[in-house]
Amino acid sequence: MKLGGTNGFVTFSYAANTPTAEIENYGRVLGAHKTFTPQGEITKKDVVGGSGDPQKRSGGADSVVELLFNLSDTANQLPKPIADWTPDVFVHEFEATAESKNYRYYVQSQGALTADQIWLECEYVAAYDDSSEYVIKKVESDEAIAARSGTTDWSQYLEVTGIQPAVASKVRIRLKCRYYHATNKIFVDPKVSIT
Repeated sequence: MKLGGTNGFVTFSYAANTPTAEIENYGRVLGAHKTFTPQGEITKKDVVGGSGDPQKRSGGADSVVELLFNLSDTANQLPKPIADWTPDVFVHEFEATAESKNYRYYVQSQGALTADQIWLECEYVAAYDDSSEYVIKKVESDEAIAARSGTTDWSQYLEVTGIQPAVASKVRIRLKCRYYHATNKIFVDPKVSIT
């Protein structure tokens, strides 16, 4: 692969039967940041208010995660838990106190999505005896996503609620997606809303 400069790199990884490739070319304005997976492309897309597809969410991030999972990967169409082999769209970690919190990400989709086609996985310390014995709990979001009404429709979201670590620690959230469509895109605002 020709990156067009001396400051680029290509990273290939293979985990849980899922190869991915990440390509970077720092210092060059040649295209978007992308991750290529067996399902399709994950792209960082800049957004602005008042124009574009999609338009920026009020109070949202300046760029969104665009998913175009248009490659047929039958392993990732299987029911959970096999679907958990799908590569993470992103992983966010938050420093958390022992208070109960909700974590919400806003989503736009050009087609309807079921709760087992796109979801959040949240891991946190649910119990502990001492500094050497922690019990990690995993919960998943369960929202279905309706097809958007237009490029400004940020009414849909994925959320994990009542996340209350037993001790001040990290909360780790992964976005998973196993949706397949030849043309429909999904947009995720990566700016979390914590309440």
